[in-house]
Amino acid sequence: MICTSNSLNSTIIGGSLTAEANIISGNGTGLTGNGINIDGSSNCIIRGNYIGVDATGNVGLGNAENGIALNASPSTTIGGPGLTDGNTIADHNFHAIVINGASNNSIVQGNNCGTNVTGTAAIGNDDSGVIVINTTGTQIGGTGANEGNVFASSITEYGIFMIASSAATIEGNFIGTDRTGTINLGNFDGGIRFDFGGGASTIGGTTAGSGNTIAFNTGYGIGVLNAATSQVLISRNSIYCNTGSGIDLNGVGNTNEPSPVIAVADNTGCSGTASPNTTIEIFYDFVCGASCQGRTYVATVTANGVGNWSYVGALTGNVTATATDASNNTSEFANCIIFLPVEFGDFYGTKSYGKHLLNWSTISERDASHFVIERSSDGLDWNHVGSVKAVGNSIETNYYSIIDTDPIEGMSYYRLLQFDLDGAMDQHEDIVRIEFKASDANDLVGVYNLLGQEIDPLTKGIQVHVFRDGTANKVVVD
Repeated sequence: MICTSNSLNSTIIGGSLTAEANIISGNGTGLTGNGINIDGSSNCIIRGNYIGVDATGNVGLGNAENGIALNASPSTTIGGPGLTDGNTIADHNFHAIVINGASNNSIVQGNNCGTNVTGTAAIGNDDSGVIVINTTGTQIGGTGANEGNVFASSITEYGIFMIASSAATIEGNFIGTDRTGTINLGNFDGGIRFDFGGGASTIGGTTAGSGNTIAFNTGYGIGVLNAATSQVLISRNSIYCNTGSGIDLNGVGNTNEPSPVIAVADNTGCSGTASPNTTIEIFYDFVCGASCQGRTYVATVTANGVGNWSYVGALTGNVTATATDASNNTSEFANCIIFLPVEFGDFYGTKSYGKHLLNWSTISERDASHFVIERSSDGLDWNHVGSVKAVGNSIETNYYSIIDTDPIEGMSYYRLLQFDLDGAMDQHEDIVRIEFKASDANDLVGVYNLLGQEIDPLTKGIQVHVFRDGTANKVVVD
């Protein structure tokens, strides 16, 4: 255990070099004993240490209480912007980091809290990754390449827990996931919680790199849960795959700013209503089900004086949105508009030289894989005719065709199936019917010149007409 108190200012614990790292693990008894305790000191730096893990950074060896605890210790830096500045802090009975009692203007950057040293495997802390209590001006993360923290795998609480604290900036962090945003390292009860007063803080922002990735948490992505907690600006984050709401105001937080309503959305844009003069952020929704969550930021527009807003631009996915008023109270996510992966155009068939030609078009495509034509003689049993690769992603009309080179006798029914990249399937609403008669065996199947090259039937000169039954005739066209 390392303790500093009574104005031991500017203390440095650890460093950016491997040789400077401390292993601060296994301290305390029962539920008492922090890894590092700083009380009444300022401008301290805690950097590059292994706190609650072994020398490999992969095995938990927790301290009895918290990993790092600050009390009345302002302007302390935990981690830093350098590649090796961050601490690994895991396997504690309470929190990874506690910032308490006017430890104002402290910085938390580049740490892995609740995971191994690479931030890719869960070790956990029992409570939150970082809890900030009665404190102002805390900076958690940043816009630089190494400044974001991983807050993951909390066993009973949150990635970030803000209690009666204000003027915080939370940027560029990975909450419930690794730094690629693909590994499920969810926190038990939510991603970020603001409660018990305070607020006036920013989660995300408009600067490149400021958005947080908040995913896979049990419960909400972000919760602003108290009527006394407001002015929490939530902007341009990537929020997805949380089991609860992407943003939860509990009916009271952020003055319960109303969510915008998306009235219309298509491939050319969207529009709707919101509180007058609010800022509308539009997102693609990753999974549109019981709870809308915005994974990918699309654009920002402003509602006019009567609350109408619109966005003109290409859209290719499920759409949701938030609204933020002039006091920086951000709403929950809006209703979702679901985009079908493929919007079909026409589907029709014709006879052509004793064959059946099937044609169709798409008006738009999103993550489309391929199309399949199937044929049936009774509308019950279907057989494969052919498949065509889809363009994939497009907001323009695309045209496709397949030839059934060997039609069956009698009536044929054709259906069009479309498959997404994830294996999901959709079917065109139309069934095409084409009748093939035995006499069609004498149908013309091709027109050629004397060199065996296929030509237009209107071409003048000597033509060779080939019929379905295999016979051929010479024809002179004047």
